[in-house]
Amino acid sequence: RKQIAAGTDLGKRVAAVVAEGGMVPNGIMNEIIAGRIQESDCANGYIFDGYPRELGQLEGYDRTGEKLTHAILLTISEAEVMSRLSERLVCICGQSFNGRELQIEPGAEALCTACEGALQRRKDDNPESIQKRIVHYHAQTERVVDVYRQRGILVEINGELPIPEVHAEILNRLGV
Repeated sequence: RKQIAAGTDLGKRVAAVVAEGGMVPNGIMNEIIAGRIQESDCANGYIFDGYPRELGQLEGYDRTGEKLTHAILLTISEAEVMSRLSERLVCICGQSFNGRELQIEPGAEALCTACEGALQRRKDDNPESIQKRIVHYHAQTERVVDVYRQRGILVEINGELPIPEVHAEILNRLGV
């Protein structure tokens, strides 16, 4: 999304896919990640969110020579995925919120608590696109999860717990 916002050539290629609710091709994702992890703010480590999602992405990351120390899997039911994504609101600054948790007066504009920008729904947070992502998860991402389980780095956390409890459990399981 940073590439899209910056209007780079790479971002333009990604924007068309994202607008349709599709998944960014592995080659493009690997190119983005390989470049990003070379930036100075990644020198002491980094956290991926939603990468790798497919074996081709996992293989692309492995080719960088870097090694993940942990892979965190937040387990959540499909019904809860559908509910949360249907209620998701996002800000241009990158913050995400759940509409159920915000107390917004009817007719009032929802504002970001970080920058006070207007919150909007992502175009791909519609039932059809969400269902496509769930199908993709079962067909592709579960295979990545299995690899990380075999490598002994998978950490599974109940993602349906309240956010502070999920956060605490992640820190606990990582030994932080």
